[in-house]
Amino acid sequence: MGTAKTRIWFIPTSPRSPGKIRNELALLSRFDNKGWWARDAQGNLLHQLEYARLLGESDFYEGSISEGYPEFAARDRLRAPQMLGFVYIDEHSILHITPAGWDLINEKRIETLFLKQMLKLQFPSWQHGGNPRTHNRYPVKQMGVFPFIETLRIVQDVGGVSKEELAIFILPILSPDKTQKAIERISRFRKEKSSVAAGRERAEFVDEVHRQTFYEVYKEDIEEGNINTREIATHTVEEFVRKKMRNSRDYADACFRYFQYTGVFSRTEERLIISPIRAPHVKRILDELTFSLKPYDDVSNFYTELGNPALPVLPWENTPDLKVEVAKMRSGIEEAIEELKVKLPTIPTPVIKPEPVPTLDNLMEYSYELRLQYRDTRAQLLSVDLATPDGFQQILDTYQRVIKKEIVEPPLFMEWNTWRAFLALDYFKLLKPNFELDDNLMPISVAGGRKADMEVYYYSDYVLLSEVTLSYGERQYYTEAEPVTRHVAQFQAKELAQGGRKVFGMFIAPRIHPNTIRHFHLHLKHDLTPEAGGRITIIPLNLQDFIEFVRFCVIHRVFTDVSFRELLEHIEGSGIALADNEAEKWKDKISVSISEWENQCLKGLAKKK
Repeated sequence: MGTAKTRIWFIPTSPRSPGKIRNELALLSRFDNKGWWARDAQGNLLHQLEYARLLGESDFYEGSISEGYPEFAARDRLRAPQMLGFVYIDEHSILHITPAGWDLINEKRIETLFLKQMLKLQFPSWQHGGNPRTHNRYPVKQMGVFPFIETLRIVQDVGGVSKEELAIFILPILSPDKTQKAIERISRFRKEKSSVAAGRERAEFVDEVHRQTFYEVYKEDIEEGNINTREIATHTVEEFVRKKMRNSRDYADACFRYFQYTGVFSRTEERLIISPIRAPHVKRILDELTFSLKPYDDVSNFYTELGNPALPVLPWENTPDLKVEVAKMRSGIEEAIEELKVKLPTIPTPVIKPEPVPTLDNLMEYSYELRLQYRDTRAQLLSVDLATPDGFQQILDTYQRVIKKEIVEPPLFMEWNTWRAFLALDYFKLLKPNFELDDNLMPISVAGGRKADMEVYYYSDYVLLSEVTLSYGERQYYTEAEPVTRHVAQFQAKELAQGGRKVFGMFIAPRIHPNTIRHFHLHLKHDLTPEAGGRITIIPLNLQDFIEFVRFCVIHRVFTDVSFRELLEHIEGSGIALADNEAEKWKDKISVSISEWENQCLKGLAKKK
């Protein structure tokens, strides 16, 4: 049996978040203009091993590095930046960071940079058909597609696509003449799917459509008996097709994150959509830009264009259009500020950065900065809208869909919805989510594994680090307890070194396992982390208790940063008062503390009346 060809386009699945590429590329730049395959006297891959070591020592890398083959991690982390034109290996095996790569390292208009690189992404390319070593893996005569462009066309036409639709119908598009057929198949799929009962029966229907489609996609390989894959041998046709189906779901997952990172896509709880804010830009891209495949069999020539951050010139990247865009964005921000003044008269009024000298580069930079400011201003307005009974109901509804797994990525939306809950509570100096948001304040990817999900800086000189999970049982203890403690301890150590604000951690889950409570109680009671000042306070809170707490605060409008700190300190004290063998009682003590705090708030309201 031979190896099957790659018959779908794809986006790398590593790193999971495109936002991580920048830091990893900055490390990789130490090897710019050096031999990627250079070996030392013992035959070790000198620079690959060094890069793997640097990744492992960094505070942002989350992958695993094999002790036996650490160079695999180095090569794995080269795939995404190489595919996107940030780096390449030339014909002499020398590594080069491209101009686009240097712009990414220097954080120059990252969203726009990713958009341009995605627009240029083509199949076939040097990596996918041009390289003589891997040429035979790809059906190059059947390929001729710009995946990002065709996805834009389809999403615009059908109003958004789910991950299953992307995996089943869009990834197999290897030439643009297949796009209309994919649109028709998506429409038919939706109609047929809606007629099938929700639950297991519908899941089986989707699986069967996926299976039949991929039997069709890989028909030539199946007929020729080429059902092996590069990673592992597959012994039956069904096993082979199932593996290709799993891969396609992973690629669709990556597409959501990487495409959303360009700014022109956003998402709902179920679908990838055109960003409403950027819809005019998408229309101009599709109407005014033309794309033709570039020669891909000469690596240096291919990356000269792919690695050029100025290309393509976007339709609005000219002085007259940018002046119009800047005026519209300033007007939008001014309207949002006026709304803020009415809804939040006590907060400092945001100030719009003055317009620069209207050169093309200045206008491009200024319009980018205005979009970021508009995003921040809309977040402030969202906090007002969420701090209402209707706003709380939105939060509650989302939590319920997350728990029932009616949302495509429950962990992502668990983090995002908890961020919204803290927005509703307000009274913070800064609410910093460590997961990424797009222009529409929708989540792109979960927080990195080396930080808390979010950091809430309160005016009363304390910080709350919030961590959430959907895991339960002993798995919760094994996967969450130690990392959460480490995140809080590292943050507390930094605060201690700077003179130190008080740091609290809050761990929220639908169910808290007894071992998780014991772990957090142990660190509360004992000096186990001297580098962080000793004791670590992490409050384990059942999700339902958190929801009821937010409900109470929104309905009665009693939350303040001062009173919240009093509650946190009372919960902390109740845990310290318990002996080690009484750790599980802390859960009930926390509920009692919240109830007592709420009663005190109600008494305070009664006195004011």
